[in-house]
Amino acid sequence: MKVVILGHTGFLGGSLFRHFKKTGVAVEGFNSATLDLTLPASVAKLSEKLDEETILIVAARNRVEEQHGLKGFNRNILMNQHIAACLEKKRIKKCLYFSSDGVYGEPATNLNRTETDLIQPTTLYGMSSFVGENLLKIMAEKLGTPVLVFRLCRVYGPGDLEISSYGPSKFITTLLKENKISLFGAGEERRAYLLILDLVKIVQQLILSDVEGAFNVGMGASFSFKEIIDVLQKISNKKPDIIALKRTRNNIDLGFNIEKLMGVLPGFKFTSLEQGLGETYESISKNLSILKA
Repeated sequence: MKVVILGHTGFLGGSLFRHFKKTGVAVEGFNSATLDLTLPASVAKLSEKLDEETILIVAARNRVEEQHGLKGFNRNILMNQHIAACLEKKRIKKCLYFSSDGVYGEPATNLNRTETDLIQPTTLYGMSSFVGENLLKIMAEKLGTPVLVFRLCRVYGPGDLEISSYGPSKFITTLLKENKISLFGAGEERRAYLLILDLVKIVQQLILSDVEGAFNVGMGASFSFKEIIDVLQKISNKKPDIIALKRTRNNIDLGFNIEKLMGVLPGFKFTSLEQGLGETYESISKNLSILKA
């Protein structure tokens, strides 16, 4: 077995790349600098790296600021189109595609979204994620390559340096830098989360199995932003200033039903929110200290 990771310097891909390196698995990674998947020439280059013993992990994604615009949408479509062209040419052991909970859209509160729910993306990023799921699946099926799709909730944890996205890492960074946290409304809306270290364990188990198809991947519980802040105050022993921001949309609670996932991962234990936030806080604190030095 060998693993090829597209997007191996990003948060998700980088965590997996380092994990496989440590465990002695033959792994090779590509990022936009070494393989520009938006270019047609990438098809031949990537195809050379694939064979029937390859597990291909597609973790390539646009920068957060580009994900919801037309530029990011077009780039995502091009990347997935060229990856699909490779799967049409080469049969591989398995393809794992990181999709998003954005495929379900955000029309109304739903804390129990299942894989059989209506697909109705309300953002360009959600739409491109679902196009990617189906494009890779249709092309891979031609040669019999199994495709595993992870519809991810918000993944956080050590190594997450993306602080422009509203959530744990941004809260921790502004808490440490400025002793303040900006919060929309009272922070009562609920979201699903997953610690990156748990995601790595799930990937490790399922890519070696015969499991395929689409799965909601989260810890099966939803937490409000206010609950996250309360935990961070306890961890840090700080009382940050809470900056109230005016809401730009109605409050919507979103969560995952993970019965299908647990059916293929019996007995899997997720890391608690408090422990996960503690590890993330420690990691970001250490990184900020290094930058100051």
